Amino acid sequence: MPSSYSRMSLDELRLCAMEGDTEAEYLLGQRLLGQRGRALEGMEHLKNAAKKRHLQACERLGSAYLYGEGDVPQDKKQAMVYYEQALALGVPALGLTALSFPVAAVNIILSSAFQSLGH
Repeated sequence: MPSSYSRMSLDELRLCAMEGDTEAEYLLGQRLLGQRGRALEGMEHLKNAAKKRHLQACERLGSAYLYGEGDVPQDKKQAMVYYEQALALGVPALGLTALSFPVAAVNIILSSAFQSLGH
């Protein structure tokens, strides 16, 4: 894997991602998400990284859905799915807690849990 992703072009990141580099897939998604008209393409790369258990990709997907960034429609249910996945990955791996995530995301997760209890 390359030691410095920051200097890589989109094409270089795409090639690394195609070769199975999860970090490159995440970074490609990040960069595309920030470009006008390419947010949905970026989301696909972030989803690919999230499927490979990339913590930051899960958190970034949650944020994009929570706030409806760029061309990404706001979808609080999808945000909850990815934030829950990030929490599941982050707590054992990095010692993260719910306090590491935006308050809105924690509220969504807690609301969902409360509803599933039938309240």
